Amino acid sequence: GGPARLRKLGLEKHPSYGSLAQIPVYRVRQVLNELIAREYLHQTSGRYPIVRLTGKSHEALEERIVMKTVKQEPRARVKKAAHGNSGASTDVNFPLFEELRQKRRELAVQEHVPPYIIFSDRTLRDMAVRMPRSQEEFLEIHGVGVSKCEKYGEKFLEIVEKYQRNS
Repeated sequence: GGPARLRKLGLEKHPSYGSLAQIPVYRVRQVLNELIAREYLHQTSGRYPIVRLTGKSHEALEERIVMKTVKQEPRARVKKAAHGNSGASTDVNFPLFEELRQKRRELAVQEHVPPYIIFSDRTLRDMAVRMPRSQEEFLEIHGVGVSKCEKYGEKFLEIVEKYQRNS
């Protein structure tokens, strides 16, 4: 995989190759999440998601679309060990995480916002690790406050409960 595969396929000769190199990764993710939320792109589920074009993708290429996103400063990288193990990917229940991501994507489309506005991946990973059973436990999840608990708690708790019943 990686750069060797790109060279083997001759993709480094494409005019757009490297065009995002100067843009911070968080900003590229922000734009991709917005395009997915607006259904210009589709992200497959699974351990290694792939971003694909949709029937609507040509609209984004033919016309200028306006995206309003929160201005965000790049975060300093912090080693996970400093935060304990609750968010470490090795503890994450990936099937449950994918179900939670699907619900987040569905809500983001309904509300016309990028998915990270609903909950961050870190929040979903914490849910998939802790598997909260009540609103009190849901409030202990990283990134969940009272308003998000009131707005989304039941929907996400239902997914966790259904997952636990079927496991």
